[in-house]
Amino acid sequence: MGSSKSNKPYKEIPISVLSDVFSMLGVPTNLIGSIFKNYSKRRIEESKRIFFEEMSKGKISNFDISIEDDEIAILQRYALATHQGVAKRNLRLLAKAMVGLSKRDKLYSDEFAKHAAVLESLTRDQTLLLGTIWQFYLVNKANGEDDNNSCSDAWKKSFDVLLPDQFESGHHIYATGCQLFGTGLLFPQAAVGGSNIKNTVFFAELMELVEMNLDELLADD
Repeated sequence: MGSSKSNKPYKEIPISVLSDVFSMLGVPTNLIGSIFKNYSKRRIEESKRIFFEEMSKGKISNFDISIEDDEIAILQRYALATHQGVAKRNLRLLAKAMVGLSKRDKLYSDEFAKHAAVLESLTRDQTLLLGTIWQFYLVNKANGEDDNNSCSDAWKKSFDVLLPDQFESGHHIYATGCQLFGTGLLFPQAAVGGSNIKNTVFFAELMELVEMNLDELLADD
């Protein structure tokens, strides 16, 4: 019984309760309704713009989803991410995943959920690290490197690019990589002189699916 209360979506919290909280913080309560209304409106407009931009870039006029429940579940997941306030770059990644799966005739709710669970939770630092590793990985593969060497080399080269402008230290980069272990995208590996981080098969699958482009994603910040 206790768990049912803890899982209750925050959208069901009455505005009156929020008004009391903001009142204690000294925020004029008569502004709260308009603040949330305007914020929600902006978020919806941003999510629609991003969604249709990706549809247009992917040259997709409509999604071919054979199961109606799947269509509802997928769009509901995107709408929920919008409502929960995930960053615009995450919304773009979700839209890209929908387009990518549609092109592959794999746009089913289970398949989308597998990718959405990762994409909607990525922080800016995590996205930056993944995108940088992916760029070097592609170059290495194009130069004929095997998968194992491509992964290790891409990880090492990422440090040179990301320090010191994007990350404070190498320890911060490594910590960000460790955060990504739970996503199934990266995993630790013992190496001579220390530890190394490698990417999984799921990493390449997801990066290809969303056509990872850091410049495009970071422009949404």
